[in-house]
Amino acid sequence: MTRVNEILLWLSVWSVVLPAVAGAIVFRWLDIPSRFIWLMTVCAVIPQLIRYFTNNTWIRYLAYNLYILAEFSFTVGCFLVLLGWNKGIKKNFILLYALSYLLLYIYFATARGFGVFFSELVCLNNLFVVACILITCYIEVKIDGTSIISLSHPYFLFFIGWMLYAPITLIMFALWNFLKRNPDSVLQNLWIIHHLGNSIMYLLFTVGFVFQWKYGSHNRNFYHSLTDRKRWFAIHKQPPAI
Repeated sequence: MTRVNEILLWLSVWSVVLPAVAGAIVFRWLDIPSRFIWLMTVCAVIPQLIRYFTNNTWIRYLAYNLYILAEFSFTVGCFLVLLGWNKGIKKNFILLYALSYLLLYIYFATARGFGVFFSELVCLNNLFVVACILITCYIEVKIDGTSIISLSHPYFLFFIGWMLYAPITLIMFALWNFLKRNPDSVLQNLWIIHHLGNSIMYLLFTVGFVFQWKYGSHNRNFYHSLTDRKRWFAIHKQPPAI
């Protein structure tokens, strides 16, 4: 491992502590979807630190495989609230996907055991995140006629962080078995992209939590949920300020 890779790995591992701590400090100001994101970062601390402090492959894979399920669960919770859990086709899509994912996870756990990394499930989770972000942005821009494109908008930061990480690392995890069998391949440089994307994502999550504390206690400059926004529109006859 080169010196650059070592530095980026260190940043990738420890960057998760930032949103976990920041979210805990401003937890009372976080809306429900943001609390799901915060819980996801808290759970991520354990496998990240285990990876840094032990070379025991079985323990590391066990920790990451358990985190995969926790990450997916909190992601589902986040987007169920954002998209409105009782909103017909969106709810059915998320719940059907979640059920299929859970059954596949049980199959992997029983057929493979936790000593093998479930890289395929990471890919499916990343696809789910990208799809839900695109659906949410479409509803915001095309249906509600509003936009979350603002550097001071927490969900803009959350979504940018996810979109910088999920699509790019999806390729890496899809090539997981190849990378393990070919340690000298030039494709090992994908880890550099992974470490950068991971660090930036957690940094943006941290800033997003801080912005919810800064703006959320005084006005409606943060997202809440599409359901809340529709209630606001019904009362005030205009979308809440962004």
